[in-house]
Amino acid sequence: MGSGKTTIGRIVANYLKSHFYDLDELITIQEKQSVRKIFLEKGEDHFRSIEKNLLALFLKSKKEYVLSAGGGTPCYGNNISIMKQFAKTIYLRLTPDIIFKRLFTQKDQRPIISHLYEEKLFEFISHHLIHRVAFYERAHYTIDVSDKSIAEIALDIHDFLLSL
Repeated sequence: MGSGKTTIGRIVANYLKSHFYDLDELITIQEKQSVRKIFLEKGEDHFRSIEKNLLALFLKSKKEYVLSAGGGTPCYGNNISIMKQFAKTIYLRLTPDIIFKRLFTQKDQRPIISHLYEEKLFEFISHHLIHRVAFYERAHYTIDVSDKSIAEIALDIHDFLLSL
C-alpha cells in the first residue's frame, strides 16, 4: 500500500527487458470492472477470491515478467507461498508515517481507505502493517525504500535479480 510497487515494477521490467503486469489491472480486465467497483459491490472476500485464482493462474503460466501485486495479496490464503514457489518476491518496506503521507492524497482511489479520515487512516495503516508484516517479511528480498529515489530502488532490485 503506497510503497511504489507499480511505478518501480515498470522501471525494473524495462531494465530487464521483461513484460510488466499489475495484478489489479489484470483483475479489472478479467472482471470487466474496476477493483474499486468489485470492492464496493461484492465486498473484499469476493475480490480476494478472484485475486487468489488469477494470481495462481498467472504465476503458473508466465515466464520472464515483473508483477506488481496489491498490498494485501500476499496476506490472504496461501498466496505468499504460491508467489515464492513461482517467482522471486520483493518487499518494499516503508514506515507507517511515510505510507500515510503517500496514501492521504490518493485515498479516494483506494476503496479500502476512501471513507477514512486522517486519524482513522493512520490507525488503519498501522494496524494493517502489524498484521501484514509477517507475510511481507517472507519475501526473498527486502529493501527499505524510505529514503531512496525510485531510480535507486529500481537499480537495487535489478541488481538483486541479476545476482540470482
